[in-house]
Amino acid sequence: MDVLSAIGNTSMVRLRRVVPDSGAAVFAKLEWENPTGSVKDRMALAVISRAEEDGRLKAGTASSDTPVAARGRRSRWVCAARGYRIRIVTSNAFSREKLDQMASAGAEPHASSPARAAAPRRS
Repeated sequence: MDVLSAIGNTSMVRLRRVVPDSGAAVFAKLEWENPTGSVKDRMALAVISRAEEDGRLKAGTASSDTPVAARGRRSRWVCAARGYRIRIVTSNAFSREKLDQMASAGAEPHASSPARAAAPRRS
């Protein structure tokens, strides 16, 4: 089994005590069973797959992402599994430890000042 095919193939359990027996059947997906333990794995795989399908990402290119809500970690994981380089753009408020962790996992972290990152581009 390809490790990426494990994304989304998580167990589903019935929650029997949430509604009365005569009520609807309520189920929950156990998203912590995804490879990095998060539902964000699905989003990262979908974003990378879409970029491949429409030609924005292909062999020899690199993906860029921001580590919003730990999404960068999931994107870096999917890119590594697919053989892509990934640049993670962060604010310079990120700790050296987090930047080192990203780099050790194969990402290329780039820190910039928040004002510079938010400034509109001039033509």
